[in-house]
Amino acid sequence: MSKQRALSKAQSEAEYWLVMMQSPTFDAKQEAAFFAWLESSPAHQAAYINAEEVWQRGEVLARAQQARSTDWFAWLRVGAMPQAAMACVLMLALSVGFYWKLQPQVPVEAWHQTELGEQKEVTLGDGSVVVLNTNTKIRTVMSGVNRVVYLEQGEAFFKVARDMKRPFDVHTQAGMVRVLGTQFNVYDSGEQTVVTVLEGSVGVDKQAGKSAPNDGETAFNADVTLVRNQEIVVEEADTAALPREVDASAKLGWRSKRLIFRSDSLQTVVTELNRYFDTQLVLATPELAQKEVAAVIQISDFDSMLTTLQQALDLRADKDIASNTVLLTPVSATP
Repeated sequence: MSKQRALSKAQSEAEYWLVMMQSPTFDAKQEAAFFAWLESSPAHQAAYINAEEVWQRGEVLARAQQARSTDWFAWLRVGAMPQAAMACVLMLALSVGFYWKLQPQVPVEAWHQTELGEQKEVTLGDGSVVVLNTNTKIRTVMSGVNRVVYLEQGEAFFKVARDMKRPFDVHTQAGMVRVLGTQFNVYDSGEQTVVTVLEGSVGVDKQAGKSAPNDGETAFNADVTLVRNQEIVVEEADTAALPREVDASAKLGWRSKRLIFRSDSLQTVVTELNRYFDTQLVLATPELAQKEVAAVIQISDFDSMLTTLQQALDLRADKDIASNTVLLTPVSATP
């Protein structure tokens, strides 16, 4: 099968699921089949995300109305299923056009934020859970047709409740992430935005801006789809971009108040640790900054963190109360 035919088949299957899941008889077994299909291929996730956008424009419904004459889905052909069943599906497709109009259109908005060193878990109205890391601010907008989070600054981990009728979008300064139900992390460092997937898959569109009219109704076209243990810098995402393979559990250790470093420079370690404390670490020399570090460091309190860092890397720590800094120097370099 050619790549183009495979993509067309995935798109048709995605639109099929969009129609079928609106049925009041859509049960747990069918839901499990849908998610098995969704998670079996990154192409399915991308196709479904695109199909949702087409659905909201009414194009899927229009194709459903023409299904008899245009042979929309192979499995809906006359003879491929009982005529009564076909009529049921087509009537369903015609009726669900009212679905979006019947949903609450007034969004519910809320703000959540953390201070330096603070972490907070927030449960949203749809059952999704967001864990805010240090110095993070988000705005959530929930309605009957979409679920939107605006990451204003910082880092947040998302455990998204599955809702086949409403996409879950995360808007950042660099672009937008869309999912159905999965676990992933978004970190805006101020210089770049990194998306890391712990479970499931997500679509990333760097063209979809942070500020969207009507809270979340921005057109979405995935530049790249990420699956478990993959991450990407949103600013670098495009159709040719290759996600990086990572150990997502290790990278997201901050949720358990620990940071895991594997062959990272000491400068990288210090930059990360400084995100969590008022007292800032300063390296004495450029050479020290390049020192390679492999360590697991608890960030529950500053003194314990500093002791671990000193012992693991044989460093001397000199505190300057006036500037609220700690100068790190190699013990071998001290007189």
